Amino acid sequence: MMLLSALFVAGYGASVVGSWSAMGIPLATFDKNGTCVLAGDPRTWVAKNDVLVITIDGESDEIPFAVTPTTLTLVQGDAPVVLARIGAAPPTTP
Repeated sequence: MMLLSALFVAGYGASVVGSWSAMGIPLATFDKNGTCVLAGDPRTWVAKNDVLVITIDGESDEIPFAVTPTTLTLVQGDAPVVLARIGAAPPTTP
């Protein structure tokens, strides 16, 4: 089950909050309140260091990730998946 989640990553000051696409197709939206929609399914998310913990129906997946202002890279198995931000990045906090 491919899932995602997190607010800020040290070093980038970038946030996963917002909407993301893969090859131009909208795939994920993360809200700052800890909810998200992935491939049309509602879930919750939290970032723990460089791991997104995505939960649906009481089951959680931990997905290593990296985020920049324009990309979100998720690592599932041996293949990283790079998503592109849709629209402008939210403001960062110092």
